[in-house]
Amino acid sequence: MTDFQEQLSKAYRRAAIGLVIAAAVWLSVSWSIWSLVSRTRVRGAVATAAVTGFLALAGLMAGRAVSAHVPGEGDSVAIGQLGDQIADALGDEGAYIVDWTDARDWGAVGAGVFVDLERRGLAVEAASRFAPTFGSWRTAPIQSGDGLLLVVGADDVARGFQPPPDATVVAQYEPLTATEQQRLDALQQQVRGSLGSAEEPDWTLADSAFGRRVLRDQGAPADLVDELSQLRARGSAYTVFLQPHG
Repeated sequence: MTDFQEQLSKAYRRAAIGLVIAAAVWLSVSWSIWSLVSRTRVRGAVATAAVTGFLALAGLMAGRAVSAHVPGEGDSVAIGQLGDQIADALGDEGAYIVDWTDARDWGAVGAGVFVDLERRGLAVEAASRFAPTFGSWRTAPIQSGDGLLLVVGADDVARGFQPPPDATVVAQYEPLTATEQQRLDALQQQVRGSLGSAEEPDWTLADSAFGRRVLRDQGAPADLVDELSQLRARGSAYTVFLQPHG
């Protein structure tokens, strides 16, 4: 587990501890109710049912705290692996601008890579267009520094994104195995053929129930759409390009 993932896990563990504390509070409330009710004539089934309900609720909350998963775990893995590769490629020298095009995840992984590199101690700033998010003191024009790091999602590449001609690949993340990626490519080709369109479909439609309905209504076979959705649920692939300045 990378440091970035460990920080997310610690934050989530703190939230889980909060749930456990809440469960303890419910237990305390249950005991208080039992203590009060048991002194009256209204005992038996009514009191037992009330306390059982509180205990069940407390147990449910505690169970959720133990079994829940770290939110955004797939993005965390992508960010950590990309950060490792970028850090190895750049070393400790130079200052870089980080920009990203990441339509599928609304920029979450691109922004995460920037924050991760900053946390690692690399001299990085986000592109100026992200000043409203990160603050102007953490951003700079993309032409500044020693180079531009560009994080690109696989869906953006499929839509025709072209990196700068002098850019080189410094990091890649792929959540699927080679066999799974081949199957994904085949599914996309089959779905594209069934839609009868020369243009690349918006594959993010496969990520939601409404979007899958749209693809089916347009003529895509339901079984292919469902399988495509399952593979895409594993996460997006990302490529990081480095365009040197000067």
